[in-house]
Amino acid sequence: MKISKIYKLIAAVGKKAASRASGTASGFGTYQPVEPESLKSFKK
Repeated sequence: MKISKIYKLIAAVGKKAASRASGTASGFGTYQPVEPESLKSFKK
């Protein structure tokens, strides 16, 4: 397999993943949890 074919395959996979993730809060359809209020009071 030539390098250019590999690049085209990687681009196609990335394009498909981006189109599926568009309009969602996170990629791959996973749940995006809400940050607890108690974490906002912590300071580093």
